[in-house]
Amino acid sequence: VYTITNLIYQGETNGKIVTYNYRVDIEGYSFYVQISKIGAMIINISGYGKADQKNITEKEAKAIAPSFASAMGIENMQPVWVSADENVYYVNLAYTYQDIIYYPDLIKVKIDKNTGIVIGYEATNYATNHVTRAQKSPTISSSDAEEKVSTALTVNTIRLTVIPNEFVGETLCYECIATWKDYEYYVYINAETGEEENILRVVKTSHGDLIE
Repeated sequence: VYTITNLIYQGETNGKIVTYNYRVDIEGYSFYVQISKIGAMIINISGYGKADQKNITEKEAKAIAPSFASAMGIENMQPVWVSADENVYYVNLAYTYQDIIYYPDLIKVKIDKNTGIVIGYEATNYATNHVTRAQKSPTISSSDAEEKVSTALTVNTIRLTVIPNEFVGETLCYECIATWKDYEYYVYINAETGEEENILRVVKTSHGDLIE
């Protein structure tokens, strides 16, 4: 994807995924890169942005991230969350198939605001969770799911997602993105039982928006 000016092998890491490690110099940046020993998948890229004039918009960052994943050989990734600090955009990508977003298959991409260069990439969740799945179908409608959301919230968007369970397995849910006053919430309603599986709130900080 970029022109490599220097490449130094730095040994192996025997973690959750065994990797070969490299220092890679690219277009004025220096990165630490980990590549899986099995499958030769890039698992991690870490580097730093540059403090300079800001040239890249959030919309452009949301296009750069899946394009980079595609260049890494990973297709059908959709931006599901974007946050930013002074010099960097953080874009979370999730695998999407037949209009269902699979949150277990997550890739995190870090983009320099000044140049649009990808300076961070973390694909451990995708590497460990992505499999060919049997297609799931909801047994309740999106309007049924919306009725399960607190009437204090105003639901603005509903979409089908698969979320990881707390300990093991996955659950098909309607993700209801809703607001109350100046707060934004993500409410997950089980698409088979209608039960509320989880609720998250967006928290605004000096380092960008977070979900808790």
